Amino acid sequence: MAFRVDITEAALADAEDFVEYVRREKRDTVGAERWWNGLLDALFSLEQWPGRGSLLVEASLRTRGLRQILYQSHRIVFELDDQRETVRVLRIYHSSRRKLRQRDVPR
Repeated sequence: MAFRVDITEAALADAEDFVEYVRREKRDTVGAERWWNGLLDALFSLEQWPGRGSLLVEASLRTRGLRQILYQSHRIVFELDDQRETVRVLRIYHSSRRKLRQRDVPR
């Protein structure tokens, strides 16, 4: 059975910000669209393989059981609810940014 993938507003804003950056700063609308489509593929692959990925490196967030998969230069941060068969995507965070803190990740 497939899990449901829910994407938080924060994660959606992260992705939209990066797409806008690629369009505006890199002047690459084709690349922005390609990145977005690949991101959607990565996100919805969690429907079939929700337990893949690794625990976060940040100890304060690892205790919450948060996981991540990598998509190009971004970390897709999510939590898994086996009982509800749901993956909740919390952030889509560029890997060159500082480490995540508790306040960066919605509850």
